[in-house]
Amino acid sequence: MHIDDQKKNELKGLFAEKISFEDSLSGFTSMGVGGPAEALLIPSETDEIIKAVHWCSSNKIEWCIIGGGTNIVIKDEGINGLVIAITKKLGGFTHENIEGASRIRIMAGTPLSKVCSWAAERGLKGLEFAAGIPGTFGGAVKMNAGTSAGWISDVLDSITVITADGEKKCLSGSEIESSYRKLRLKNVTGPGDICGSIIVEASIILKNGSADEIKAKIKKSMEERKAKQPLGYKNAGCIFRNPENNLPAGKLIELAGLKGAESGGAKVSELHANFIINTGEASAADIIALIDMVKTTVNEKFSVTLEPEVIVAG
Repeated sequence: MHIDDQKKNELKGLFAEKISFEDSLSGFTSMGVGGPAEALLIPSETDEIIKAVHWCSSNKIEWCIIGGGTNIVIKDEGINGLVIAITKKLGGFTHENIEGASRIRIMAGTPLSKVCSWAAERGLKGLEFAAGIPGTFGGAVKMNAGTSAGWISDVLDSITVITADGEKKCLSGSEIESSYRKLRLKNVTGPGDICGSIIVEASIILKNGSADEIKAKIKKSMEERKAKQPLGYKNAGCIFRNPENNLPAGKLIELAGLKGAESGGAKVSELHANFIINTGEASAADIIALIDMVKTTVNEKFSVTLEPEVIVAG
């Protein structure tokens, strides 16, 4: 159901200047593409998200969440319904000292880079692997962000979510199991995917360590990223998940001869084949067409079906 003028007025009454209509979402994605949101809410309080979910449920309006936009391609046609953008307006964190460590409670809109820098300055170790990973902390938790050096789930203590019914819940780390790019509830039949809920806060535990050693690890990690990834272009990180029991996705794409392949303004990076870059004027349609072409070509050459890691929305 679309949002008519009456419903727009209701939303304005509920959220005032925090709600807008038909605004482009391209500025909310690291790829720099995306059409308009029928309605866009930028909350600064958790209660506003609960209010929005309840309103959507009562009015049979679809809603979705976007965070730092570093793992998403929004179609040129945009997104119908209500888009809730988790930005730094829903950011910040607190910490408490525990034996030999610190427990840090972090709001979902906090940039992950800010948490990494803060921890390094205070000699708190365990998050070095995340240095250079873009986006919000909430997005990092949702996708269980990480590298071969570590994962968010390694330091996760608890997650606070708002369910699809608008209920606020706190889940302990013992209730959650992790896998590649995913977290789910333990002992639950069906998907059990916590990401059907809205992550608004999470806590991590980092151990005490040497600030100098931590900073040295981060520096080395950042240098490796700059050498291997096309950070000078708009991109959404790795496009495909690495298939099980096979070569990494980037290597398969490279062996398929697709480095440098183009569709409009979108291009397979010549530095890292599992990255698609926006060379300047790419549309979402260009990027999606290139993703499909890469997937088809790799399947034809190697009988491997690559699974996209990025989300296509709209």
